[in-house]
Amino acid sequence: MLALIMRIHIQNVIRDHEKDVLSGKSKKDSVCGLTVNGMTRTLGTLMVIVSPGYVRLTPPSKNVREIFSLFGLEEPVAGKITLS
Repeated sequence: MLALIMRIHIQNVIRDHEKDVLSGKSKKDSVCGLTVNGMTRTLGTLMVIVSPGYVRLTPPSKNVREIFSLFGLEEPVAGKITLS
């Protein structure tokens, strides 16, 4: 049920963003035209590399950074991850 709610929310955000782009309120970006599945596949390129004593986030692509900003989230930063 939670996955369905998240999917509907993502669809609504995409639809609202595309309306803003078409009306000229914001400029066209790589998020425009993506489907929910396409967005999930794009986010799937962001990976965490784990080995003994080493945890690192891969550098996010431009598309991943734009998706994060579309949802108002902080841009992921590549580099060593400190576990507490």
